Amino acid sequence: MKFFSSWYSQTAFGLPLVLLVFGCGGADNSTVSMRDGGSDGSTDSEVPADSGDPNATGPIGGPLVGEAADDRFGTAVAISADGSRVVIGAKLNDGGGDAGAERGHARVFERDGDGWVQLGQDLDGEADGDRSGSAVAISNDGLRVAIGAPLNDGNGNQSGQVRVFDLDGDTWTQVGEDIDGGRVGDQFGASLALSADGDRIIVGAPLANEVTGRAYVLDLVGGSWTQVGDFITSDHETGFAVAISDDGGRIAVSAPFPQSSDAYPGRVTVYDEDNGDWVTVGSALVGVENSEGFGASLAFSADGETLAIGATTADGGGNNSGTVRVYSLADSPFVQIGDDMDGPVGVQLGTSVSLSADGTRLIAGGSASANSTARLYVLSGDSWDEQTNPEFPVGRETGTSVAISPDGHTIAVASTLAGPASSSNRGEVQLYQLK
Repeated sequence: MKFFSSWYSQTAFGLPLVLLVFGCGGADNSTVSMRDGGSDGSTDSEVPADSGDPNATGPIGGPLVGEAADDRFGTAVAISADGSRVVIGAKLNDGGGDAGAERGHARVFERDGDGWVQLGQDLDGEADGDRSGSAVAISNDGLRVAIGAPLNDGNGNQSGQVRVFDLDGDTWTQVGEDIDGGRVGDQFGASLALSADGDRIIVGAPLANEVTGRAYVLDLVGGSWTQVGDFITSDHETGFAVAISDDGGRIAVSAPFPQSSDAYPGRVTVYDEDNGDWVTVGSALVGVENSEGFGASLAFSADGETLAIGATTADGGGNNSGTVRVYSLADSPFVQIGDDMDGPVGVQLGTSVSLSADGTRLIAGGSASANSTARLYVLSGDSWDEQTNPEFPVGRETGTSVAISPDGHTIAVASTLAGPASSSNRGEVQLYQLK
């Protein structure tokens, strides 16, 4: 689908961090190899899920490991409603091309006891340099996935692309046509999210319109993807992060970054659908301080009444500690729930964020230092209590992307620079079960 025909010059852009998965098993659903705690990756093991802890049962098997060196497995990840299926993207995987092709790919895994098996074939990028798997999403039932390839050239250099697939037996089959970005350099597909049934998708194109950015909502109608209402646009890389409620009737779109020397804290705007148009709900949420990257990540509760927002360069816990703020959207003006959840110095907590369907469990990641990590919080009254179980890895870009299943009982944490010592930067994703 081509949205626009005008042209503008490309601008350099740092892609939002998303989870990529490189499975170790083949497309025949053979069991995926998982690495134990050793550094050489020579021993495969399955860690029992039930540790007896009242809050967290611990890891589900060992980590899923990237396919090859420098894959950055875990760039993006998403989990089905019951936690039984996970889609993971690997944007630097060769995707069946020559070494260094960076086509990218995504793989879907299904839980099998205390481990995971690959479901269907690899979903490889179309062409060299696509970086497919930079963003991923999955429907609640785990039968539909969406994959963003922001550097695809389908409508001009780095115009970007999104493809959607349904599971048919043991094969992933594309649903509708390629959804292509409208212009050269848009990087359409850098962010995306699906409604619960997977029939509606929101896609960010943060470099569209000379870096002001845009977001688009599309419905699957008669086997084709059809735009709903006008595109959302403003400035400051609009569409860098996006979110959608379960029923698809509410969306959130961020514009987090200043342009040149602008004094700008970041902004997030919420919209409701009204007869096919997108109408602003309340006033835009803005960051507290200039240049805190407010809106670098977004996550809704199922009903769209609770919104979590990452601000990666906020300094509440020290320089570039990052923070996450959660808001109730039930009334206007919107009200913050609890205090800021600040990261350690330099970690940039809020690089990634995910909420359970009821909005009471939150996982956040920060991957910008040697102390990069993820943190799990549970809402208790009007405060967010950090959980000590499970214990997450530290370093190796842990927290590049995180996800929690809508039922709140399965979480995924990516470490995109992890992997066996002999094969650096393959990336790993560890899944955990929570009670």
